[in-house]
Amino acid sequence: MNTLILNPCCTAPRPRTLPLLGAILARIRQERRVARDTRRLAELSDDLLRDIGINRGDIPLAVRYGRDRDIEFARFR
Repeated sequence: MNTLILNPCCTAPRPRTLPLLGAILARIRQERRVARDTRRLAELSDDLLRDIGINRGDIPLAVRYGRDRDIEFARFR
């Protein structure tokens, strides 16, 4: 009878590493989305930003947390 010997470097990833990898990839996607949306809003004029209800200094916070009127951006600084 032949026995199969698996090389440790060729085994499947451990089950707990896959969720961790998924979480890391999700975080990278989220940060890329935040960077993209921040760039897009930064390209708008001050008048357009005022029409949407944010000022230029609040763009990163508005992209990350939303533009809810109940949130005071000053408390995040």
